[in-house]
Amino acid sequence: MAAGDTLVAFDALANLPPASNYATLALRGDFVVLRFSSSGNQRAAFVAVAPSVYSGNGVTCVVHYTTETATSGAALLRLSVTPIAPGESLESPTAAPQNAEATLTAPSAAGDLAEQQSLSMPLSSASKGQHFMLSAERLASDPSDTLADGLEIVSIELKES
Repeated sequence: MAAGDTLVAFDALANLPPASNYATLALRGDFVVLRFSSSGNQRAAFVAVAPSVYSGNGVTCVVHYTTETATSGAALLRLSVTPIAPGESLESPTAAPQNAEATLTAPSAAGDLAEQQSLSMPLSSASKGQHFMLSAERLASDPSDTLADGLEIVSIELKES
């Protein structure tokens, strides 16, 4: 694949919520979104298989989002990729997660689609055909998170770097 090509995309319904502190499903018009509250850190998780066309050079994460009602402020989002090797326990993968953080600025009107494209991270420890987990966590308790209400994620794309 060429740099910039989409390897995998996750919409809100692909979320495999953790046991606690999870983002909730909500509707924005006819679109299902994952709503991350401003009252505490919440997380969403997605599982995929690294495509056979993946070159191993890393990925760029593109987050497509909006806000519940806010038109100012910014949310702090941490994205983590955890490779899961064959034979590993799904309850406690041994590979350390690879993290990237981004500030997602509120769009000028709540409900308008915005995107953040500058999140580069290695996925080199996940081999072609190997499972991995992508986690997205809003760090609402961090002082850098100034978004007064819900962050709504529409989708997350992983593109070839």
